[in-house]
Amino acid sequence: MPAAMSRFLRILLNAATALSLVLCVATVVLWVRSHVRPALTYDYAWRGERWQAVAEEGVIRLHNGPQRAWEDARRPAGDAARMKENEALIAEYFLAESRWVDAGRPQGALKEALVLAEKRLNGHASAAWPPPGTGPAARSVWVAPFILAAAAMPAGWYARARAAEARESHRRRFRLCVACGYGLRATPRGGRCPECGRAVDRA
Repeated sequence: MPAAMSRFLRILLNAATALSLVLCVATVVLWVRSHVRPALTYDYAWRGERWQAVAEEGVIRLHNGPQRAWEDARRPAGDAARMKENEALIAEYFLAESRWVDAGRPQGALKEALVLAEKRLNGHASAAWPPPGTGPAARSVWVAPFILAAAAMPAGWYARARAAEARESHRRRFRLCVACGYGLRATPRGGRCPECGRAVDRA
């Protein structure tokens, strides 16, 4: 590999390592802050919808509550009232059904109550309904994996530097060429490494 290319790759690796170190520190600060202070919130838009990120207790929670609140604020008051009424009818139907099933599915008052609840629900649901809008959605992201991922490159850079120092120290101790590891015991101080040509006084 040409020396210029090798130098460019080394600079690029160092820059990426520095960026990863900054991201690691920022993630650690965010993680610590989520434990010692109230939740940190951030509103953003994704695919045309309003979302919110909440950092608390080491977890970043993403939810579309702002989008649903925005849609509900623009929904006519009558629609919201009908939706609540429909939810009440659904709860009434399931309650009547559970009572009927628990009693062994008998004929009589419980059966009539179930049929009545079903008719009321079907009659209410047959009315013209507005689009339901955006449903609830949420997801949680642990901060710890981001800390480990961001720390991987700085850790690798540090390990590589320590390994290079240890290798150079070992080669100097046993009079080996620092560049290639060739034995220099028979080579005078003023000469060069027979293998790679590096000056012995620098080895």
